[in-house]
Amino acid sequence: MQAEQTKPRKIDAEALRSLIDLERALRQHIDALFAIPCESDVAAEAITMAINAAEAALARVRAAKPLMTIYRFSEKRSDAMKRNAIQIGRVYTAKVSGRLTSVRIDNANPHGGWDATNLATGKKVRIKSARRLRGEATSPRAAETPLQRSE
Repeated sequence: MQAEQTKPRKIDAEALRSLIDLERALRQHIDALFAIPCESDVAAEAITMAINAAEAALARVRAAKPLMTIYRFSEKRSDAMKRNAIQIGRVYTAKVSGRLTSVRIDNANPHGGWDATNLATGKKVRIKSARRLRGEATSPRAAETPLQRSE
C-alpha cells in the first residue's frame, strides 16, 4: 500500500481539462451569487452559505490542479534509452520529425549525440539525445535500406 502512494500516477488530460472547466464554472457561480440582490435575512443567509460552499469547492479544485501537474512532469518515459546502451552500427527505433522510424547509428557526433541514417528515407539525421531512441528495432526489414527493399 505504501509503494502505491509514492508511485507517480498517470495524468488524464481530460480530467485536468474538467478541473479547469469546473474552476471556471465555480468562479462564475460565485460572481452570480454576489450579484443577487436580497432583502430578507433568510435569503441572505442562504446565499452566504452557497457562496461559502462554492468557495470551498473552488479551493479543493485549486489544490488538486498542482498535484496533477507534478504527477505529469515527474513521470519518466520507460521506453527511453540510456546513452551507454547505444552502439554504433545498430538499428534503433527513433522519433524523427514527430514519427517513429528505424534509424541506423553511423557514428558519434563530436558535438554530442550521434549521426544516423533514417532507413525509411535514406536521409542523414542527428540524434542529439538518447531519449529520442526507443530501443533496438525489432522488424527484420528495419535494417534494409530503401534501395534494398525495392529490389
